[in-house]
Amino acid sequence: MKALEDILAVLAELPEDEALYIVKNDQGFDFKNCAVLDPDEAEDPDGSKHDYVINNRLVYFLEISILLQIEHNLRMQNEEYSADDLVQAVLFYFKHDAFITV
Repeated sequence: MKALEDILAVLAELPEDEALYIVKNDQGFDFKNCAVLDPDEAEDPDGSKHDYVINNRLVYFLEISILLQIEHNLRMQNEEYSADDLVQAVLFYFKHDAFITV
């Protein structure tokens, strides 16, 4: 598993049909432990989760295609955005289901 920042650093290289999964524990999301998985391999059609997802306490976060849209929106507002800006834009989108305004 990788940190959210590390995954976002290679976002353009990731398959758009995969999704970001993040460890969720009693304290909330652990953004230092994320994985990019094919949703079809993470869950069965009946909603049951595969062992890797269960054993690592992974939960679906966002699709890669959505992360790419968030990055595009941020770049349109600020071509020189930082890695932290992208993380904040992703977290804002997840919380508000809307793009951040910078």
